[in-house]
Amino acid sequence: MTRRKHDKTEHPQEQPDEGEGRGGLEAATPHDALFHFAFVDPRHAAAELQCVLPQALSAKIDWSSLTPEQGRFVDAKLLSRYSDLLFSARIGQRRGLIYLLFEHLSSRKRLGLLTLLEYMVRIWQAHRKRYPREKRLPVILPVVLHHSETGWTAAKRFREILDVDSEVLTLLEAFIPDFQAVFDDISRVDPRALKARAMTPEGKLVLFCFRVGRTPDELVKWLPEWGDVLMAVARSPVGGLFISAVMQYLEEVTKLGEVGLKTAMQQALGNSVAEKILFAGERLIERGRREGELAGQRAVLLRLLAERFGALPRNAVASIEAATPSDLEKMVSRVLTASTLEDVLGKKKRRRGATPPRS
Repeated sequence: MTRRKHDKTEHPQEQPDEGEGRGGLEAATPHDALFHFAFVDPRHAAAELQCVLPQALSAKIDWSSLTPEQGRFVDAKLLSRYSDLLFSARIGQRRGLIYLLFEHLSSRKRLGLLTLLEYMVRIWQAHRKRYPREKRLPVILPVVLHHSETGWTAAKRFREILDVDSEVLTLLEAFIPDFQAVFDDISRVDPRALKARAMTPEGKLVLFCFRVGRTPDELVKWLPEWGDVLMAVARSPVGGLFISAVMQYLEEVTKLGEVGLKTAMQQALGNSVAEKILFAGERLIERGRREGELAGQRAVLLRLLAERFGALPRNAVASIEAATPSDLEKMVSRVLTASTLEDVLGKKKRRRGATPPRS
C-alpha cells in the first residue's frame, strides 16, 4: 500500500474518548478481523464503495485520494456485532470523510440510524477537538455493509424513526435532522452477483466469505464456482497473506477446523486446484521454517509488513531489529488481523487527550 503525504484535512480525527476502552490489539471477532484486513486497503475499499454508491456521487470522488484514517467509533460492548473503518477522500473540491460500517450479526438486535448518527457525531467531535480553529466540519458519507439471517429490516432514513404525523413532519423538515445511509445488504445476494461485481478479487472473496461462510453446506456448494477467484487471489503479490487470512476466518466461522476445511476445499475444487490455493498460504509458514534463524524471521516479517503497508519507516525497522524472539512471534501473529503498522508492532496508544502533530 503506497503512503502519501497528507495535508491537514487528510487526518481529520483521532480516536475519541468513547473508543478508549476497547482494550488490546486483537480483533473482537473473526468478521472484524477479516473486514479490517481486507478493506483497510484503499484498493479493495474503493472498489466496494464504487459498486454501491450512486454513480453521480461516485464520479465526484477522487478515488486515488482515498486514505484510511485512524480511529474506531463503535462502542466496545458492540464489537461482536459491528466493525468500522473511516476514510478521507477528495469529494468535489474539498476533503470529506467516508464512514464504512459493517454489521455482522444473527440476533434480532439491529443497528439503528440513531446509533449511526451517534458515531458520526463522535467523528465530528474528534475533528473539532483536533482542529478547533476550523469553522466548518467535513462532510461524512455513511455506508453500511450488512449481513444477517434476515437482511436489513430497520428504517433506512432517519425521519422514519420519528414519531410524528406526516403533515407535521413536512412543517418540521427545516428544523430537524434527517439523513439516510448507503446500504449494501449482502444477506441474500446471489453469490454469482457478488462474483460479477467490478471489484478486486480480494474484495469479492471477502464478501463471498461473509455471505456463505457461516453455513458450511453453502460454502461447499458455491466453492466450485469461486475457484477462479481464489486462484486469482493466490497468485497476487500478497496472495499468501490473503489466503491465510481467509482460511483462518473460515476455520473459525464454519467450525470445520483446519483439516475439515481443507477436505471441503479438495472435494469442491479438486485436489490439484485446492493444493495450489492452500499452498499460497502455507508457503508463508514454510518460508519462516526454511529461513529458520532469528535473522530469517525478521526478514520474513519485514517482507510481510512491506507487502501490507508499503515502505516501512526507520523506527518500525528498528523496532523489528531490536525485538526479542517472543516479541517477533507476537508481531507475526498480528500481521493477519492488525489494521495498522502500529498495531502489528504493539505500539501503545497515545494517552487520552493527546493530539498528534499535523503532517
